[in-house]
Amino acid sequence: MPVIVWFHGGGNFAGAGDAYDVSALTRAGNVIVVTLNYRLGVLGWLAHPGLDAEGHPFANYGLLDQQMALTWVRDNIAAFGGNPENVTIGGQSAGSFDVQAHMVSPLARGLFHGAILQSGVEEAAPLADAEALGVNFSEELGCGNNAQSVDCLRSIPASRILAVQGAEGKYPTNDGVVADGQIVPAVGLKAAFESGNFANVPVLSSTTQDEWNSLPGFNSMLPAGPRR
Repeated sequence: MPVIVWFHGGGNFAGAGDAYDVSALTRAGNVIVVTLNYRLGVLGWLAHPGLDAEGHPFANYGLLDQQMALTWVRDNIAAFGGNPENVTIGGQSAGSFDVQAHMVSPLARGLFHGAILQSGVEEAAPLADAEALGVNFSEELGCGNNAQSVDCLRSIPASRILAVQGAEGKYPTNDGVVADGQIVPAVGLKAAFESGNFANVPVLSSTTQDEWNSLPGFNSMLPAGPRR
């Protein structure tokens, strides 16, 4: 059967795969749907000059998690009745933004054969801007901006990291995705699409009716209370 791998929304700092009930789609659409969780907020999208200096892919850890899931689907979905040669990736809101990133990511080539963009089109944050925010985050945590900053950051408990990140996703920016030059081209998404440097697969693009109606309720749950 065809396979859909769905990336949840939530600004890449909130949400979870089980927020979407895919049972109706699987029953009516004769399709296998895979949902997943991935690292969020600064745990999933932190850019920092110290991480860059280590020489490995960095910043877009959430995308790497998603690509690992796609690799698992490629290698294992046949055991569940799915066709590894007919995999469509899709997402809503920030999940849609992530789909765009995979379409231009050289690391995702061949892992999917179609794309669904639902309520989300943005541009990746320039690396310099994302790293500047990462430095601010490091300094706010008391890790400074020096050769020891990355080791210090890795020693901080997750609870402290999330507290400094904030419920509104103070860090990082642009819904997470960074034009890091390895996972996402340094030129960014728009330029990559304009140059033809993307996965040329069928695309379904749409919007979610009344999506923004959920935000007043979300704002009312923030620590600072309701806001405009």
